[in-house]
Amino acid sequence: MNQQTSNPIRSLFNPQFIVLMVVSFFISGSFYLVNTSLSAYAVSLGASLTLAGVIVGCFSITSLVVRPFSGVVVNHFSKKGVMLAACGFMLVASLAYILVPTPELLIAVRILHGIGFALNSTVSLVLVSYTIPTEQLGQGVAYFGLAQMLASAVMPAAGAWLAERWGGTAVFLVTAAIVVVGAAALASLRISEPPREVSGPEKRLHISLGEILCLSLLPLSILGGLFSMFNGINSSFMLQVGDQRGISNISLYFTVNTVAIVSIRLLLGRVTDKRSIFFVLIPATISAVLAAVLLGAAYTLLGIIVAAVFQAAGQGMAQPSLQAECIKRTAPERRGTASSTYFMCSDIGQGLGTMLGGAISDHFGYGTMYNSIAGIFVIAAVLCVIFGLQSRRKTV
Repeated sequence: MNQQTSNPIRSLFNPQFIVLMVVSFFISGSFYLVNTSLSAYAVSLGASLTLAGVIVGCFSITSLVVRPFSGVVVNHFSKKGVMLAACGFMLVASLAYILVPTPELLIAVRILHGIGFALNSTVSLVLVSYTIPTEQLGQGVAYFGLAQMLASAVMPAAGAWLAERWGGTAVFLVTAAIVVVGAAALASLRISEPPREVSGPEKRLHISLGEILCLSLLPLSILGGLFSMFNGINSSFMLQVGDQRGISNISLYFTVNTVAIVSIRLLLGRVTDKRSIFFVLIPATISAVLAAVLLGAAYTLLGIIVAAVFQAAGQGMAQPSLQAECIKRTAPERRGTASSTYFMCSDIGQGLGTMLGGAISDHFGYGTMYNSIAGIFVIAAVLCVIFGLQSRRKTV
């Protein structure tokens, strides 16, 4: 299964990799710019708060529906071409937000935006894997993710500032402009891609379970989905936890968490390339358990901050390692399926975190909600130990 072509690239921070990081920053940033002001913009067009919520939320639903098929597209077409097409979808959507006269039509625009986002996130991981030396894949994926994290830290505030000062139209124009910058940078790149499967009389393009899903990667992808579930719970309920427990400035959790994740990715990026995946996953899941237990019990800001660091340690170690491992275990021409499998589980985990967290906290409280996620991670840690021991025995 671990079939790979030789990678002639010798340096991690080569021009192609750096440009792809810049492209990722701009394309991801365009998403965060729009998200901060879309709800208010929909209301200004006459939407109710319920409809505004539907407009914002249908983006995630569209992304989840498109994700399984994005891998098929990436496998059979030029990766650079697919990413440029994704930029095209996002550019059209950014401009269409300005042109639609009714809030109902915003749903169609949001669906178009979601298609572009799903394609972009799937293909970007595959495309960047062709620009990284094989022996530094884990480190490269960890660093590549920092561009998206930087966008998530900077662009929401920039979008809110633009909307407050010049209105929603300015936000969408700036969004379109940075998509154009990202697409132009991408178009200038020359990236060597492996041969892809071509449809023909003897081999037609078809959609099968094997094209949509890498079953062998599901254990790794589901574990990645657990970390996304934890993120979904925190982003949805952290402020409410602070209100209920009387913890002021609890939003510092997100600031500390982001800084810690960036630091951990920078410090530990090389570890994932030199050690077994289980050497990384076992401490990562234990860190997540400690974070969830602390969040379930903490009634002070200090406890919340300590939990933010533990959660960052788990996520910062696990997610780039899992993404890199999924790529390593897949033949180059099928990396689109590997990427879509991982992100599919991530999307599901993010959504389930919000839904299950809401149901559990509504009936049993926030403490039980966090203890439940801790229990899930305990099971994941035990399974990692078991699989790690089995893998070690096979290699002895």
